[in-house]
Amino acid sequence: MSQTASPNQQDVPLRRVELVESPKWTSKMANPVPCGVAGFALTTFALGLFTSGQIRATNLALVLGLAAFYGGLTQFIAGWFAVARGDLFPAVFMTTYGAFWFSFVALFLFVPRRFVLGVPAAGHI
Repeated sequence: MSQTASPNQQDVPLRRVELVESPKWTSKMANPVPCGVAGFALTTFALGLFTSGQIRATNLALVLGLAAFYGGLTQFIAGWFAVARGDLFPAVFMTTYGAFWFSFVALFLFVPRRFVLGVPAAGHI
């Protein structure tokens, strides 16, 4: 018994099915992933140098500046550009780490050390 194609089955190449059509302008948008990953890498590297003692505590502004703007703001914006392009994994990766760096800076600047470290302040022992 031979199988023949029905009139509805034509030789049509398979297409990628998209749930949401991307706007036409996203095809002209550059890939934001390298910028977001660079922000993640440099900020994590600077924080690692600080926690290992390679960067002195007097240079803390360097770490916090990188965390707030290059690690936080730049990654968060790059994540939303990835959302606009329809790239789900980079969007989640970059927006989450951008929010993490924002919270890191906020915890460091606005929460007293005794609450973060769980030890009483030196004057209250």
